[in-house]
Amino acid sequence: MARHRYRRPSVDPRRGFTLLELIVVLAVLAVVAALSWPAVRGLLAKSQLQNAAKQLRAALVRARLNAMESSTVRQFRYEPGTGRYEVSVVATLDAPEDAGFPAAGSAEPSRKGVVVDALPGGVVFEGASALDDLLGEAGLAEDRGEGGWSAPVLFYPDGRTSGARLRLTGRGDYGIEVALRAVTGTAAISRLEPAEPLP
Repeated sequence: MARHRYRRPSVDPRRGFTLLELIVVLAVLAVVAALSWPAVRGLLAKSQLQNAAKQLRAALVRARLNAMESSTVRQFRYEPGTGRYEVSVVATLDAPEDAGFPAAGSAEPSRKGVVVDALPGGVVFEGASALDDLLGEAGLAEDRGEGGWSAPVLFYPDGRTSGARLRLTGRGDYGIEVALRAVTGTAAISRLEPAEPLP
């Protein structure tokens, strides 16, 4: 009786994938990528919006600290509908008669020491600030900055600020708000919220 031994089929180590197999795998990957792209794009837009809010909060905190360290009044303002903003010196408080701090829009900023920056791509300041709305209601709309800039948010050497609520929107359907408290000068970031529809 002959014993049959099981033989493993021989495998050619040089064997690779056929062109058809590669095309099928690439087609499957392309379909998966196309189906997942909207979700990935939404996550990227939310992340970019949150990073922009953190950058803005850091700029506001830095402006407050610079005002306190240098005994100067600093202002923050932005261009609505864009991501551009600037921080500049408004007044230096060297003399005792300067103890009365300037009101919003009452002092011309010095161009020396101006820091101009922009939010990450696609993130913009939404409309006018709450301070702009108040100025408009009080009939002081002409106090709005030149060249389409918002009314300034002031930072005083004693740590106070004029307070503001700055809303940012991005490429997605979401917005985020950075609130600056007047008395304490602290800046807080809200949670992402669906963008408000335009009237």
